[in-house]
Amino acid sequence: EIGYFYKPVETDYICSKSNYSGMHFCSDLPAFKNGSQHCNLTVAEKRLPQYAQNDSYCINWNYYYSSCSDKNQNPFQDTISFDNIGLAWIAIFLVISLEGWTEIMYYVQDGHSFWDWIYFVLLIVIGSFFMINLCLVVIATQFSETKKREMERMRLERARFQSSSTLASSTNNSEPTSCYAEIVKYIAHLWRRSKRRMLKKIRLYRVRRDQRRDRKMIAGETIRLNYARRHHPNCPRLRPNVSVR
Repeated sequence: EIGYFYKPVETDYICSKSNYSGMHFCSDLPAFKNGSQHCNLTVAEKRLPQYAQNDSYCINWNYYYSSCSDKNQNPFQDTISFDNIGLAWIAIFLVISLEGWTEIMYYVQDGHSFWDWIYFVLLIVIGSFFMINLCLVVIATQFSETKKREMERMRLERARFQSSSTLASSTNNSEPTSCYAEIVKYIAHLWRRSKRRMLKKIRLYRVRRDQRRDRKMIAGETIRLNYARRHHPNCPRLRPNVSVR
């Protein structure tokens, strides 16, 4: 009948079973508190005339909790438990992050054993003070090395780009030149590039011409050593075509 109209809303109270050495048992359940008022009466006592109309006396509902049994409920609305590996990792992460770890430790001590505080202290010392800092150092070191490699790669790319272009600034730390000087340098660069290309084409043309002449000589064809069209017919330097057999 009590469960029909009464449901506690205070903090979860975890009891230890008889085969465990927890700190809380059903017999140790504290008296019910109505706000700041401690309740010590039973339902039968509250019905007595001297207590029925007196609001300074209230019923100790916790008195009727006399049986501890396993239930499929966990504290913090079933979010904190060690029933499976997922929830266990969540609880361990909360302990390592120092977020409400004392309440979790107290609940485990209440239901299992007082000596569970050793596990939590070791978990905090190793996990929070050592492992988290170690992970942060590894991440920071890896980030620093990656940044250093990227900066070195960018520096090499910039150096290669500057060395391949004549418009880049000189390697000595000279003062920046004016816009007119840059225009002159650009025109000179175009002239040198055009000159190199022209000389390359001339050399290529001469090589090909010599190769054609050699092929004609091997084949026994007539080749002209001088070109009549380059001289006036009355020019004293004009010579007839020479045939080479």
